[in-house]
Amino acid sequence: MAKKDSKIEMPNSERAPLPGAVRIGPCDPHEVIDVTIVVRRRSKGSGRFPRIEELGRRPVAERRHLTREEFAQAHGALAEDLARIRTFAETKGLRVKSESVPRRSIVLTGPVSAFCRAFEVELSLYRHPRGEYRGRTGHLRIPRDLAEVIEGVFGLDNRPQSTPHFRLKKDASGGLQPHIATTSYTPTQVAQAYDFPASGQGAGQCIGILELGGGYNTDDLNAFFASLGISVPQVSAVSVDGGMNAPTGDPNQADGEVALDIEVAGSVAPGASIAVYFAPNTDQGFLDALTTAIHDTTNNPSVISISWGGPENEWTQQAMMAFDAACQDAATLGVTVCAASGDNGASDGVNDGQFHVDFPSSSPSILACGGTVLHATGKQINDEETWNDLGTGGGATGGGVSQVFDLPTWQQTAGVPQAPNGMLGRGVPDVAGDADPNSGYQIIVDGQQGVVGGTSAVAPLWAGLIAVINQHAARAVGHLNPLLYTAPVEATFHDITVGNNGGYQAGPGWDACTGLGTPDGNALIAALAPPQTTSASEGIPGDQGKTLSLNVPRITVGHVLHSELQQIRSSRLERLEAKENTRDPADSLIGLAFSGGGIRSATFNLGILQGLAQLGLLRKFDYLSTVSGGGYIGSWLMAWMHHQNIGIKEVEKKLAPAAYEPQNVTEASEVRFLRNYSNYLTPRTGLLSADFWAFLASYLRNTLLNLIILLLALLSLLLLPRSIVYLPHFLDRFDDWGYGLAWLTAKTPTESGFAQYWALVVGLTFGLFGVVGMGLNLCWVNPPKGSKIHWIARPWAIQALILAPLFLSAALFSYALDQIFRYDLPPDYLLFSSMAIGLVAYGSFWTIACVARWLAWLQGWCSGDSGPAASVILPTAILAGALGGLLFLPYASSVNGQVTPHTVIGVWKVVTFGAPGLVVFMLVTGALHIGLMGRQFLDAYREWWARLGGWLAAYACGWVLLFVLVAYMPTWLNALVVQEAAQHHYRFTVSGVLLWAASTAYGVLFGRSPATGLPIPDAPLKKKMPDWAARVTPYIFIVGLLVGLSVLSAWVAAEFYGEPFKFSAASDYVDFKVACVWIGFAGAALVLSWRVDINA
Repeated sequence: MAKKDSKIEMPNSERAPLPGAVRIGPCDPHEVIDVTIVVRRRSKGSGRFPRIEELGRRPVAERRHLTREEFAQAHGALAEDLARIRTFAETKGLRVKSESVPRRSIVLTGPVSAFCRAFEVELSLYRHPRGEYRGRTGHLRIPRDLAEVIEGVFGLDNRPQSTPHFRLKKDASGGLQPHIATTSYTPTQVAQAYDFPASGQGAGQCIGILELGGGYNTDDLNAFFASLGISVPQVSAVSVDGGMNAPTGDPNQADGEVALDIEVAGSVAPGASIAVYFAPNTDQGFLDALTTAIHDTTNNPSVISISWGGPENEWTQQAMMAFDAACQDAATLGVTVCAASGDNGASDGVNDGQFHVDFPSSSPSILACGGTVLHATGKQINDEETWNDLGTGGGATGGGVSQVFDLPTWQQTAGVPQAPNGMLGRGVPDVAGDADPNSGYQIIVDGQQGVVGGTSAVAPLWAGLIAVINQHAARAVGHLNPLLYTAPVEATFHDITVGNNGGYQAGPGWDACTGLGTPDGNALIAALAPPQTTSASEGIPGDQGKTLSLNVPRITVGHVLHSELQQIRSSRLERLEAKENTRDPADSLIGLAFSGGGIRSATFNLGILQGLAQLGLLRKFDYLSTVSGGGYIGSWLMAWMHHQNIGIKEVEKKLAPAAYEPQNVTEASEVRFLRNYSNYLTPRTGLLSADFWAFLASYLRNTLLNLIILLLALLSLLLLPRSIVYLPHFLDRFDDWGYGLAWLTAKTPTESGFAQYWALVVGLTFGLFGVVGMGLNLCWVNPPKGSKIHWIARPWAIQALILAPLFLSAALFSYALDQIFRYDLPPDYLLFSSMAIGLVAYGSFWTIACVARWLAWLQGWCSGDSGPAASVILPTAILAGALGGLLFLPYASSVNGQVTPHTVIGVWKVVTFGAPGLVVFMLVTGALHIGLMGRQFLDAYREWWARLGGWLAAYACGWVLLFVLVAYMPTWLNALVVQEAAQHHYRFTVSGVLLWAASTAYGVLFGRSPATGLPIPDAPLKKKMPDWAARVTPYIFIVGLLVGLSVLSAWVAAEFYGEPFKFSAASDYVDFKVACVWIGFAGAALVLSWRVDINA
């Protein structure tokens, strides 16, 4: 079996050099680069979102997209996955530069040499006609345990990934031809020819444009839009991965693309803002620009235009999958993505004699935009055909069939042909628009006027149209493709049936040249966003904005809500106007619902009853519905009506007497009783009241049952230490089986028998059990988000399998070591024995725990991250155990050879203070272990380990307090009473008891007083005293109660021990019968608490 930390080839990451590239040498190993890692979604599955297809089939009016916040919570990256990448980076000498939950990305930075080692790849420099680049070949290799986490690694290779799909109309010298000498159109004229709505401005929308080079000049934009007589749209530049708005001054380069995109989109939707995302022309830059735009919470683009791309075979599979996944994210958020289908015809510029489609337009989540040749006059299209200038050395519309993405369901009836590899793939494009430079767009770029074409113009043209559609629909339309292929919407296109793109022929319906055709803007808007007919309430999930109607009437949430509100209003008016409640029970009845918690809610509801009574509305309700605290007031009201045999009208008069008898403003005695005492359960008081006696009986019964259970539980707790101290005596008699069972009743534990060895063996067993539990729990300290937690990692299992065994081990081990160091070990072996204790009790335990964890991992019981490797845990555990063992040396030296004069007292001391002392040893050793593991021990494991230590420390404190109360408190009280009797005749003792009783009584009174509660900072000392008393007296009561119970438990132990009770001998009452009494009391408390129902 492969090692857990071994590496595997990352699927879909294979790279080959660009055709025509020549390797010129290795990369500079010290060059610092940034690499983007894309991780999986937190939602299950790596395929397409089912929600996208379901949303795509819905009419626009019924679509409910996720907000960016909702998306991040439902489908963003898992915090655990990002943490695992951070850990991976740290181990490889890399640093985290940034990370994003919604984009599911984390950017690492570091030297080339570190990345080469991290992904086992060789990075070289290549020379290519498009420039030098850093490249790689073959697959990346990643850790096996990250294979399901990482979906893509981008930035190791920075080759130019895409080209802009625009074409210049050039003059005879090869320069940019002025538009005054050619058949061309302004973008607004193209929009007019396609019947875009004159009133649509795209107000309230933002169009995102991705650019991988070049830049724009504000002067160009101002001059261009001024020439059209429209206002300049708000344009902002967003830098991604260091990309900037950096015009080159050459309109033949990327500047021409940037200007074309902005000027076309801004002309079609001048009311929309435009955000231009500049990034490097690499697969990393392209993907980061897209995800930045999709999840941009500042600009919030509702549509994105992409005019860059390249053949599918020049992309890695991982890049295409990550890009398509990002477009699925966009569809889920309601963001439409438009992309140019390419300017090189059916081959997409690949000279291998095969047909290829351009990516990213081949993604099923993108609206692919092809090109035509347009001949129009005003709104009249005279002729339009497929753009193809390949015969004259020009371009042609890209189109064909994907060899990567399967045929989507919405294209299954479109007649998409097979791909060259025989695959039934996604057909490209979906739609088209004017793209031929000979009928191109008049623009201004780098101070020059010119004509530009290409499918690069069609993507922003459609983006602007969709912004206008979003405005008309009063919502983002999102993923449009499935709707466009339905008959009512498809009928709104101008079907292009003439021409070809060098590989596919245009024809009726969809074709691989111009898709469904070019748009009829107004008809498309009418089909997608028809006139608003029904208003819907804002804020109702799934029915945002206005409800729209297609040909078939639909019942919306707005209809249902409106109808329900009308019904409520009608019923309310009918009931208010009626003099009596005469409604048939079969009809809709009106109820009054009371809820809330406790007495405060009941008091509030009493005010509601009085308010309704004052207005004469209480009688209008047919019934009461009560929950929780509302039940108090409901029960009180019904009992009042029943006892006095009165109806609701009379109750109204008693609840609000001033409204019915202005001269009588006296509150009813029943209501006044509630105001004074908040007692809703006994509305009628007095010795002759059945309510009073029923309440008294219930109170006494419940109090008695509670006190019996509480007393038994406390006594069993206080008898527990005596049973524990008896345990060494019990173990020490294991060699006396031949003498019968008489030893069970022996009064005095022996010294230096076999008890210490039994305690050592049992203690080691418990310790091993606890450490193995810790090892297994390491598998579940940092589980994947959403995974089902194994039962062994649940809180009750941690208490039962780790904390309880470790503490029992400390208790038994402390007694065994004390006896062995005291009686059995020669002084010369103290140092060796102390270190051996740590090695055996810690190092060997962790060895077995790591084996158990490995077996659990083989069985598939572990989560994705099973904690630090055994090679890290074991050496540090051995060293930490040896160092921690030295802590025993001072104690061992002090007790070695010291015989305890009083055996029972000696056992009490060892058990009382030894267990906490050994817990301290455990905590210090654990802290040493964590420190020695260093950065290999993540923060999540440190926090988990610290919680275990906190619990053990709490156990130790409780242990000491309990044993001191049982063994030492009666003795201290005896000394105090003896001194009092000799000097003060019990004056202080009696005064102390009376003071305790008085403080308890005053504490109850202060706690119920309205003067206590929230502290008033500037109040005088006199007013603060009650509040302080209310806070302090409960602790005085608890201390006095525990002292009294310690004496009571000693007296009970003495009775069963068979000797008269003496304060001075309280710690001596330890034997088999006392241990049996503890078992009986604990069992009785459990049975009574299980079977007795005090509310029955």
